[in-house]
Amino acid sequence: MLTKGFYFYSSELEKKIIILYRLKSSKVFLESLNLIESKNLSNFISENNLIVENFQSINNTSLIKLVKIINSYLKGQRVNLYDSIRKLGINIDYKKTFKTDFASSVIRELLKVKYGETISYSELASKLNSKAYRAVGNIMR
Repeated sequence: MLTKGFYFYSSELEKKIIILYRLKSSKVFLESLNLIESKNLSNFISENNLIVENFQSINNTSLIKLVKIINSYLKGQRVNLYDSIRKLGINIDYKKTFKTDFASSVIRELLKVKYGETISYSELASKLNSKAYRAVGNIMR
């Protein structure tokens, strides 16, 4: 599967957001979301050997809705990003990035934290019956 990408400008962050994804049997698999200074966009694209389009050239309904969800979140609206993205039928394969069982369990537990709530690395580790708060912090980097 070929990784594709597109970018759009976020006035809230004053940065470009590049979304990388794969299409397989008309399903969208979200690979990454990157924040880039506008002046560094072309460097990022060339350094990572990417083919990236401007958002206006995207004709996939799910991806257009994804941008609206991200913009709503950045404007401070209460949006559960993970659930909203999954409801669009976009798959987020966090296991590709977080390969160990411990890392995956940290991410699964983190997804339970609601909008506006905070949790420390220590609290997150204790929810996993672990004292490895430093390991949790390293996973979150």
